[in-house]
Amino acid sequence: MSPQSKPAVQRLPIGALVSLSLASFAVITSELFPAGLINVMKNDLQVSESAVGYLMSVYAFTVVITCIPLTIVTKNVERTKLLRLVVLGFAIGCLGTALVPNYSSVLVMRMVTALAHGMFWSLLSAYPAYLVPPRLVPRAVTFTSVGGSAAFILGVPFSTWLGQQLGWRGAMISLSVFMIVVWAVMLKLLPAVGIGSDHHDTSEENAAQLTEGGAATVDDLAPQGKTKRRLAPVSKGAAIGLCVTVALYVTGHYTAYTYIALIITRQLGFSPSLLSLMLLISGILGFFGSLTSGRLYEKYTVRALLAALFLASSCLLGLFFLGQGAKWAGLAVFLLWSCVAAFVPPFFVMRLLSVTPAQIRDTFSAIYNASFNAGIGSGSALGGFLLTRLALPSVIGIAGVIVMSAFVVSFFMTRITSSQTSAAR
Repeated sequence: MSPQSKPAVQRLPIGALVSLSLASFAVITSELFPAGLINVMKNDLQVSESAVGYLMSVYAFTVVITCIPLTIVTKNVERTKLLRLVVLGFAIGCLGTALVPNYSSVLVMRMVTALAHGMFWSLLSAYPAYLVPPRLVPRAVTFTSVGGSAAFILGVPFSTWLGQQLGWRGAMISLSVFMIVVWAVMLKLLPAVGIGSDHHDTSEENAAQLTEGGAATVDDLAPQGKTKRRLAPVSKGAAIGLCVTVALYVTGHYTAYTYIALIITRQLGFSPSLLSLMLLISGILGFFGSLTSGRLYEKYTVRALLAALFLASSCLLGLFFLGQGAKWAGLAVFLLWSCVAAFVPPFFVMRLLSVTPAQIRDTFSAIYNASFNAGIGSGSALGGFLLTRLALPSVIGIAGVIVMSAFVVSFFMTRITSSQTSAAR
């Protein structure tokens, strides 16, 4: 039986999921690299804090512009081979970033690396659904999300500490070496899965799950054996609504998070020497939060996502109202924000996989990825713009309002989708 026609396994393929988790750890650590080393990078490159923040903005917008075209161009390439190639390209891009001499060339290398980044997340978002049956998808997504959470626990704090010891270039070279190790692990553990269009959700179990999750297709609701002709509008509408929510949430989140080092030192008033420790504590809370994301989504579905969005907004607004000087109360709110923020991306992916049938999964994974990175770019750019004009608490408050708008959009889109799904039945 070929990889293309092989049915999903009936238990979690731990080795494959470990390799995906390691890859997401490396990629997120690289993506957020400037956030913890703003001061180190600005001194070495002789630029402002905002200019270092713009490295994340340009990176993200490059992903937005290129990920959908690249996904279309590579749609007939076997997914596993492509994913391995992307991770190797990422390692080379990080090495190049560390070796170039000045800010302009670093900016160019970040754009080159972003080409691999966009492809990576477009592939990874859909990949768990190719490995496991529908009932195991939330747990598989939780497993792959652990790598991202671990990046906040170990990756960002350790790269920050390493950058303070060796310089940011030495830390980036170390990250490149780690990515090559991850690539070797993927060669060993990641199985072939064929191309995305080879996977079709025709089982009655999946049809029921998709319908319950708000995604109804003509074929999924029809008897088995009938040919898929078109997608019901409810499926596309739910996916598009989710992508709008993603763009708004991530914009708000990164308006604040891009300058997390300043939040810890300037807003909360902790010494720069404690920055790595504070990032570590924040990451640990996020890690334990993400471990429960699959179980929570299985039990509460989209309500879990709505609750996480509301709490994330409330935390940011809480930091705004507390202002500077409320050190310990601010720390408590900051740590709660760190924990809640870890739930949101896995919930987004679980929602995406529940509302997109297999034949459009790769396409909407690319759109989702573009939306996410549009949010990162917009958020980091907006944060940098506001930071030159407003006090830091005001920047955080604006971030909270944007995240609240994501909650509002998600709430109303969920109501609309539920009504359309009921009508489709």
